[in-house]
Amino acid sequence: MTASLYPASYFIGHAYADDPRRKAMKAQEAARIKARLSVASGSVLDVGCGIGDFLAEHFAAWEKFGTEVSEYAFRQAAKRGIRAVDAGIPMEWDLVVWRGTFQHLDEPMGMLRECIEEMKPGALIAFLATPNTNSLVYKLFGDLPALDAPRNFVIPSDKMLANILKNLGLKDIEVVKPYWGTPYANPVMDLVKFVLRLFGVKVKFAWPGSMMEIYARK
Repeated sequence: MTASLYPASYFIGHAYADDPRRKAMKAQEAARIKARLSVASGSVLDVGCGIGDFLAEHFAAWEKFGTEVSEYAFRQAAKRGIRAVDAGIPMEWDLVVWRGTFQHLDEPMGMLRECIEEMKPGALIAFLATPNTNSLVYKLFGDLPALDAPRNFVIPSDKMLANILKNLGLKDIEVVKPYWGTPYANPVMDLVKFVLRLFGVKVKFAWPGSMMEIYARK
């Protein structure tokens, strides 16, 4: 992953626009994480933390760390209390978050192995806002609203990512496909757009199974 793909305009513009649906979705994601945690607070690492808003807003009591390729974004994250991971200093995580990150890494396996090695026994890893190539929409049209060329490298499926986590020794692997009850779901309009797409009209829409979350424990 190269910094040139993520200029300041990426974070100032559409990717981090003030969208109430996006804010509500993050609140739902944080609630699902907390429902699976065995600790009320601890150390958390956000891989690809962006401007740091997710941890700052939903894990305020935690010791917060992040990795981010964009210097601009990490300066914003630091203002929100997100600390950089110091090279050579061993860390132990109670929680590791990958929010919309896996598909944007050119070598995700190396980062994933490192994260797992540094997780405490019983710690939770959470993949959020991750596109799922095992979805009906991707199988039919070869695209998903969350995909963002040329920033995509390895686009996972639920089966692929779950199998990777299993082979890396994680347990209690749980796949969640959030759609119903999320702020992005509009079943009637999504169905209309699905039919339009069948007839060649390129429109973006949410659909069950297009996005996934995966939780696993060390």
